[in-house]
Amino acid sequence: MVGSISHASRVQHRQTPHENPYGADSVSEAKVLVFCGKRLTSFGRASRLLEFARARFALKSRLRIVNHLRSSESRLLNVETQLLDLMHDLLGIISDTHGQTRRARRAIELLVGRGATRIIHLGDVGNESILDLLAGIESTVVFGNCDDEHSLARYAQHLGIHVIHPGAIIEIKECRIGITHGHIDHVVKDLLGATVDVLLHGHTHEIRDDRVGATRILNPGALHRASRYTAMLLDPCTGHAEWIDVDADVVGVARTARTGSD
Repeated sequence: MVGSISHASRVQHRQTPHENPYGADSVSEAKVLVFCGKRLTSFGRASRLLEFARARFALKSRLRIVNHLRSSESRLLNVETQLLDLMHDLLGIISDTHGQTRRARRAIELLVGRGATRIIHLGDVGNESILDLLAGIESTVVFGNCDDEHSLARYAQHLGIHVIHPGAIIEIKECRIGITHGHIDHVVKDLLGATVDVLLHGHTHEIRDDRVGATRILNPGALHRASRYTAMLLDPCTGHAEWIDVDADVVGVARTARTGSD
């Protein structure tokens, strides 16, 4: 009996594989804690992933904004560059070439190379070969006392060159510019009386920059029979004038349409 009781006691207190020594309530609590721990761990990972995703999204958004701003800035700069180009037309001024083709070619190359968008020839052109140099360039020409104005005018118009003779006023960016060769006194007086801002003339073969009243008088000098062979670059917006020395060793043969005083 005792043995049986002892055996029964051993059987009664034998722990089954699924039996919890801490009781049923402890099992439930443990399962809940494990479950909650997994959920908390998963939630923590999800939170970190969400935070990382938000950070990446914010970074990409900022990059998109920066790229958009850079693109917009580039477009604005392009527009500004185009506007500045339009606002800074430069005039290349030559005079008294008297058929010196090689020297005139060099002068035009220098002026265009420095940004001149229009060439103005102030007279005493000399011959058609000088006009040929202006073909294809925005250009204006007035004739002098040594020019066969009728034949040269026809040829210039054939080349698409703007002819004004014996003088005229052109307006560039609200700047009124009088143009004449300078050998006809009443034309010079008429232009001065028209209150132009600038009066351009040639004829004297000498550089000039002075004023008569409110009008600035400019002469680019000459490319023939001068102590210096010069051309002039003029910014009509700012009034800046620059005289350019043409290479003295560029010498051509003078072939004037007709002779006359220089």
